[in-house]
Amino acid sequence: MNSGSEALLHIDKVVREQHIEWRDRDHILGLWDSKSKSSGHESSNGRNELVDIILGVCKVLKSTPITSRDTYKLHEAVFGFLVAIINEFEAQDDLSSMVMSALEEVNDIYDQALVALEDDNDGSVSGNCRVFMLGLLAYCFGHESLKGHHLLELASGSLSSVVSMLAYVLRCDSGVADFKLQSTASRCLVELSYPECVFCNNDNEVDGNSTDIKKLTKKFNAHVSELICSVIEYDVVDSFGRCVCQHQHSHSNTDVLMKDFMTLIHNCLLYCMFVEAGSTVGVKSIEWFNLTSAMQTLAIATFNVKTFRRPLQQSELLSRIAELRQMKEAPSTLVILMKVAINCDYGSSRYWEAFTTASSAAFESMDETLQRRVRHRVQVGSDALPVNPSSNTVPMVYALLGVEVSGPIDSDSPEENGSSINQKKNGAWLTRVRRPSDDYKRSRRRGRRRWRRGNPFKRVSRVTDVEGIEDDDGEGELEADQLASAPDDERKDHSEEFTRYCALTGCLMRDPVKTPQGVLFERAAILDWLSSGNTGCPVTGCELSASDLVAAPEVLESIVGCQAEELADLENFQESPGREADVGTIPSSGTEAENPSGSLLGDLPALNITKPQGSTNGDSEKPKQAVRIRRTSPKLVDAPAELKCSLDGKIMTNPMRSPYGHVFEKKTLEKWFDSCGEICPITDKPLCMDDCKPAHDMKKAIVRYVKEKEECHFS
Repeated sequence: MNSGSEALLHIDKVVREQHIEWRDRDHILGLWDSKSKSSGHESSNGRNELVDIILGVCKVLKSTPITSRDTYKLHEAVFGFLVAIINEFEAQDDLSSMVMSALEEVNDIYDQALVALEDDNDGSVSGNCRVFMLGLLAYCFGHESLKGHHLLELASGSLSSVVSMLAYVLRCDSGVADFKLQSTASRCLVELSYPECVFCNNDNEVDGNSTDIKKLTKKFNAHVSELICSVIEYDVVDSFGRCVCQHQHSHSNTDVLMKDFMTLIHNCLLYCMFVEAGSTVGVKSIEWFNLTSAMQTLAIATFNVKTFRRPLQQSELLSRIAELRQMKEAPSTLVILMKVAINCDYGSSRYWEAFTTASSAAFESMDETLQRRVRHRVQVGSDALPVNPSSNTVPMVYALLGVEVSGPIDSDSPEENGSSINQKKNGAWLTRVRRPSDDYKRSRRRGRRRWRRGNPFKRVSRVTDVEGIEDDDGEGELEADQLASAPDDERKDHSEEFTRYCALTGCLMRDPVKTPQGVLFERAAILDWLSSGNTGCPVTGCELSASDLVAAPEVLESIVGCQAEELADLENFQESPGREADVGTIPSSGTEAENPSGSLLGDLPALNITKPQGSTNGDSEKPKQAVRIRRTSPKLVDAPAELKCSLDGKIMTNPMRSPYGHVFEKKTLEKWFDSCGEICPITDKPLCMDDCKPAHDMKKAIVRYVKEKEECHFS
């Protein structure tokens, strides 16, 4: 039994299963038996018998209405029988005209099935029906003559149906589709991405000579948009991949497939600009609402978490969003976009010019009412969406939108905002560090304001072994304007102090390097920054590479000199004879000492303070002194690991123990919570400051270790 007989018996089986009436069944089966027996002999009636068989089988499709999904099994059987006849009687004269006549008889059923099977990606409904349908067309037209616009005409202009059929033929791995048919499908997919498929078809729907160019562009944009969406929806890339795997043993076959694949993807990527132009997404669609919600999330995240600001500032995301044509119809989205730009300080980004060009074009396209609304809502404190009033981008955004502001930008705390601006120098925020009243440099630097870079790892703390010392909030502080009017030698001293510390880590530098902009970094820190994928300076945002870094030996000499000076001052301070007297006179309260003669208790006799009887050691007569701990001191680098913070690796001054057993420096942990949220930096489990408890035992161990270090140093 040959393949044609098997296909005809399969049709008879499907007809019986679905209870379809086939009046010419016996006649068709008899003709096929006669034709199959005389296939090796020429018969004058052979052609007429073959025509009657083909037309009789096709009548089954016309007599069967499409009422269920099972009907497509009959379509698969009939079209498969026609393909079997082509394979068996390939030498028959004018066989293609016979098949073409049969397809013309069922053209409406063919077109309807082609569109209806669009969503049958895996062939679970129709099987290999679409493979047989494309094979019949390729045989009738010729594999090389079949073009993409022919398929588009058969599908009544439904581009998605054509792409679905071609993708299934490429994906088909059951051996039904040969390489010749699959190469035809891949070529037709590429032809669908050409403008000729739209404008150079036979129906001449659009006359390019008399039609307005805008209408032609709109028609082509709609075609390209549907093509790209269909390529994504029906997994054309996956279909090409499966087809290449089937023919991986033949380089000539895979070369043809890869050429068509790369051409199709290249054309789709070039046409991506038309997707936005021809998009039906408007300001009232769910997609635009999703974009607005995402921008609101970015505004809140960049206001609260500093970690998100730098990556967003270095990205062109905001400028690309500003270029959307729907932005001129969405004033609320434009306001949110401006607030995100303020929070991430987008004014210092290299994409700021593109952002201003696109956003100003969208703003100017709005009417006067919408412009007033945008100007009002973009101002600080106008609505619930947070915005950073101290950002340098605020005046730039106000100038872009023409916002007129009378008075300070931050109306809630103008003085605080002004002082913060005055404290900014060379792109790095500076924080004031107050030294306690018994500091060894107090006599030499009394009344000066000391500044340190705003890094939590560089702060100076003091820890006592029993009780803390008093806070002297009033001494040693000077306002910013007084610092500006200080003598030149003092200002020079402050500027030298700035250059000692790395602008990235805030730590004292051991191998300083300088960027072309004059910013100083520790060599290891900046190289680690650049090797992490960053391409710009962390302070200025300019382009920076490892080859741009230059050694700064003069800064290193200054650092060494300052360290030697501090060590000399420390040694002189320890040898000072009046040290014990100064330490012994500690007031019992935070107020100044009062004159006994002016006191209401001045007439009472003085109380004699006697020593405890059990105290015989002379050292117990002295009050316990505070131990000064500098977390970045080189002497404490070799401290035991259990005395160091689990987050920054430096010795602790105020240790806090988490419920998970890790110990952190309190200031470092607070900085971590401000930047990254309430999560443990070691275990990634939920953690807040209230869950952490002071580690008093660890604090005593740190004090003992520091005392031993000092005794070894001065012995």
